[in-house]
Amino acid sequence: MKPMKLVCLCLCLFLTILPLQAFAEDDDQLELQERTDQQEKYEDIFHKHSQMKAHINFYYELLIDKYRPDLKEEWIEITREKEAILKKIKEMKKEGKELELPAITEEWKEKHSYYHEQFLEAVERRDDEKLKSLLPALLQLHKKWNEDHRELFKENN
Repeated sequence: MKPMKLVCLCLCLFLTILPLQAFAEDDDQLELQERTDQQEKYEDIFHKHSQMKAHINFYYELLIDKYRPDLKEEWIEITREKEAILKKIKEMKKEGKELELPAITEEWKEKHSYYHEQFLEAVERRDDEKLKSLLPALLQLHKKWNEDHRELFKENN
């Protein structure tokens, strides 16, 4: 009688654990699918952004020409540096290097959001003075991004 109870107990445990393992596998598959979906969305957004990058950069250059021509050389330099950084990151990823990209701080995100909201409002209202005052702030945001990402190369050399 005891061996039969032991077999029944083992069978019950096995039948209890088997569905739990299936749930865990389903959760893993679901998580993997969600990560794949997020990656595809990111790649789609990145592709669309890269298609628009030339337009956006030209737009900024035109605004700088009109409102702050004194910043044009610095703007071009910062834009070129950012392109070089992005190219280097892409090359490093192709080489299979593990990159820990710098985290964008909450302060930077808040400034970015604030300045771009103000910038959009100024563009919509055609507020020349506000545009003139916001362009240096936007330039500083780009400069800060470059500085943070330049550190990445110092760490990986």
